[in-house]
Amino acid sequence: MIAVADRNGETEREVQDNYVQLRGFLTKHAVASDIDLLGLLRAFPAKDANGQPWLKHWFSQCYRAQPASSAVVLSFCDGCENPVSGQRDCGTPGCTGGPVARTVETMSEYFVQNRAVRRFFHDPGLAEQRTFAALEPEFGQRLRPW
Repeated sequence: MIAVADRNGETEREVQDNYVQLRGFLTKHAVASDIDLLGLLRAFPAKDANGQPWLKHWFSQCYRAQPASSAVVLSFCDGCENPVSGQRDCGTPGCTGGPVARTVETMSEYFVQNRAVRRFFHDPGLAEQRTFAALEPEFGQRLRPW
């Protein structure tokens, strides 16, 4: 993630903003579509010596691909947005949400975060968002994302 942020920014501020955007993507997208990936590729176009986007390397380490011929309906936890497969709760520590069905628009595939990314980026990112939301009225503009 840091390599993608660095190679797509010229100043320290741009690199930090890129990092915030990429980390935010992991927090908000436990499941991503190929359409989401195309949007990221437009936002982070830097390529390696072989002409492959750095972002694609990062993305393939964070997600595993699932084929889909069109939109798919998946079950998600309405508390933490993690995908669930029919169980009553998602199993995420501290989450009290329940399963809800959502449609994911795709062209040919969608991507599911691997377990390590979900455990070390997605779930802590959600906890940070809740903390920021609770502190925002008191601290306002002094808070900086990640």
